[in-house]
Amino acid sequence: MYKKIIGNALVLMISVLLLSGCFTGKKTESNVSLKILSMYDRVTIEHIGLRSFMENNSEVSVEFIDLNERVSDPLDKYKRIEEIFMSEQPDVVITDRFSFGVLSSQNKLADLNVYIQQSNYPINDLYSGVRDWIIQNGDGLLNGLAPYFQSEALIYNYDLFEKYDIPILEDYMSWEEILTTAEQFAGHHTVDNPVYGYFMGRNTDPLALVDQMADTLNVKYVNWEKKLITTNTDSWHNLYEMSLNAYHSGIIHTDGDNDSGGKAAAKSTVELFLEGNIAIMPVNYDTVKTLLQSNTGIRWGLVTQPVDPNNRMEGTLSPMYIYSVNASAKNPEAAWRLVSELSQASIKQVAMQLPSWKPSGGQTGDVIETFYKLSYKPQPIIRFWEIPDDLPWKMHQIRVEGYLKALDGDIEVDEALSMTQAELEQILLTNQQQQK
Repeated sequence: MYKKIIGNALVLMISVLLLSGCFTGKKTESNVSLKILSMYDRVTIEHIGLRSFMENNSEVSVEFIDLNERVSDPLDKYKRIEEIFMSEQPDVVITDRFSFGVLSSQNKLADLNVYIQQSNYPINDLYSGVRDWIIQNGDGLLNGLAPYFQSEALIYNYDLFEKYDIPILEDYMSWEEILTTAEQFAGHHTVDNPVYGYFMGRNTDPLALVDQMADTLNVKYVNWEKKLITTNTDSWHNLYEMSLNAYHSGIIHTDGDNDSGGKAAAKSTVELFLEGNIAIMPVNYDTVKTLLQSNTGIRWGLVTQPVDPNNRMEGTLSPMYIYSVNASAKNPEAAWRLVSELSQASIKQVAMQLPSWKPSGGQTGDVIETFYKLSYKPQPIIRFWEIPDDLPWKMHQIRVEGYLKALDGDIEVDEALSMTQAELEQILLTNQQQQK
């Protein structure tokens, strides 16, 4: 209720200012100074829009505060961002997906809907997944805008599917459906003619597959907020069984499998895919963009990332470079102009990052459209900087040990999960006692 009252009061205040003519959409002052607090370095921000803004708005001078220069420890940036924000009182703040919630949850950021309604900002053209992410993590307010986001899709080798008469992948498939499809390639794999059903790429972590599956289904092995271990559950049992079956059937491969002299490790993901032996592989926008610019003789297609079979229209994503206006900005009009222009920078730029604005169509647009087919799947943001540095790594090692024993057949899945649960509970308890 308190946040709603504050939010409504802020909206009313800005609306009054807008109606009174204090926000004209065009700066009238001869000189304006803007202070920017950023989680990213100045060179990066200048490259993706700030330099252009300053050239087009010569009356605006910018003081850029790089948190990386202020705080040397990467984790301390997240611990101290609110403190530095309050001390510096910037007009504009540029956050990442983790630090955004630190400020938005404390009512530090302005609701940009008020500005948008009084301008020609093309909010309806913004990918809904990015907008929903910001609202979900901004306590119900649109208090940030992002020009880019990160997400994944699945690429498949159409020629391999056709060669072995296997139905091609479709959008909105679950992990079980994808792995069942990949399993059909297992019988065609030989030393002389390697065929990889599902290629994990650089990720050789034994838990990579099961954790990716868990992430899709929003299944967690620990509840950090309640300090509870949640490993020994039916959900994890099903995920262990499915992932272990995939490994045992021989369909899961990494670039270290059957690699002589580390040759595969020296190749890019694109190069490995273009060799023609990989049927299915997870990719990001950078890989797809590179393939689109390559002269390849391989026919390939792109489908959505694996989805929860109970909600096939949602997927995971993360905005990048989230621009916000300080709710107490000294120069709110200029701050909004900067946020408006920089958040739309990806419309004009040709970058190797995924734009928050949908492609206009054509062959390239049709392929890239895959990244925009899913809506945002709400997921909690873990405040990892509040967790002791070595605790997640120790927990990971315990989980790997139990999983490998099940993979090698030394113990059953039930025993692996029970053992892991007990050891994780013990290490968490020990850590809590040490923190007292």
